[in-house]
Amino acid sequence: MEPKAKNYDEAAVECVKELTQEDIECFRMHIDYYEHHFEYGLYLRNRYFYLVEDNFLGDFIRDGMGEAIYFKMLPLIFPEFKGYEKLIRRITISPFDDLNANYNLKYGKNFLVDIKPEKYFLIPEDAPQGEKEFKIWCEKQRQEDKEYSLAIAERIWEYDKFRKTAIQLGYSENEIEDTHKLCVGLIEEKEVFVPLEILFAKKEAPGSINAMTAYPKMIEWLFSKDESIIKLLPQYIK
Repeated sequence: MEPKAKNYDEAAVECVKELTQEDIECFRMHIDYYEHHFEYGLYLRNRYFYLVEDNFLGDFIRDGMGEAIYFKMLPLIFPEFKGYEKLIRRITISPFDDLNANYNLKYGKNFLVDIKPEKYFLIPEDAPQGEKEFKIWCEKQRQEDKEYSLAIAERIWEYDKFRKTAIQLGYSENEIEDTHKLCVGLIEEKEVFVPLEILFAKKEAPGSINAMTAYPKMIEWLFSKDESIIKLLPQYIK
């Protein structure tokens, strides 16, 4: 179908109408635009390049066109994004993409449904211009991002339920607490999410890892994602 859109909003509507269910599931698992930058993003840019000539959304250069249209598509595809248009650029970047994937694997929905951004983020205003003020502003954003990441992770981990199962399998309170601290640290320091269950594979007791992993797709996701993540895990996992 030839594009007829006269602006970015119309382009978003036009593209959403053409999405297959498989496309939607792909976006559900990868809300970070950079997962699509060199594929769908290039398609959007090449398809609607003529809009730049008319200077629609002049703050976006041609290379950012795919991103601009994609961000307008998300609230049309997923109702939970409606009302968060000003925050979409921020809540769809790493590490939120990985957290959202795990959230979907466990609950079948985007984390926005349950973990409301307004509890953690101020609606962003223009960044301060002064160098000192700008650094303070950036650090505040990073701290808010970490708090939001941990809120999502804790929901996925369901720590109390996990702890009861771990105790039944013979793990000590110290082992359980150390595992939790390690996973929290990975999010705070390296922006990496790891399911608590995977760290208890060290027991090597038949069936113990299966008993811990009530949601095995999360484990599969972790090991299929990136070798650099695996390298961060304790040696006994490898």
